[in-house]
Amino acid sequence: YQTVGGTVDLYDSMGMVKEQVVTAGTIVLRTNVTNKPYDDKRVRNAIQLAVDNETVLKLGYSGLGQVAENHHVCPIHPEYYELPKVPRDLAKAKALMAEAGQTDHEFELISYDADYVKDPADV
Repeated sequence: YQTVGGTVDLYDSMGMVKEQVVTAGTIVLRTNVTNKPYDDKRVRNAIQLAVDNETVLKLGYSGLGQVAENHHVCPIHPEYYELPKVPRDLAKAKALMAEAGQTDHEFELISYDADYVKDPADV
């Protein structure tokens, strides 16, 4: 079974035997591309550029795992192909939002209450 976030430390403190296995488990931020403003690729790219995936991993899985690559295929998948990494760039994200006319848009992110989903959603 998968153990996430803070429960790993709890199980470690109980002396349980731990095994690590690379999985395709992930946390995903999905947008509805048929609705404004997400129908504008600049807005979607700005979101990607604004998110700090290392912090998301740290908060969501206590730093256990691999940093997200902003696509759904992980390195263990047979069809995985390494793409160039897209570094966080707040200035570029702001510029894209301005180009899209969305500088005043307030995003609402809805997640469920499990800490490993709620905490990274708050990032």
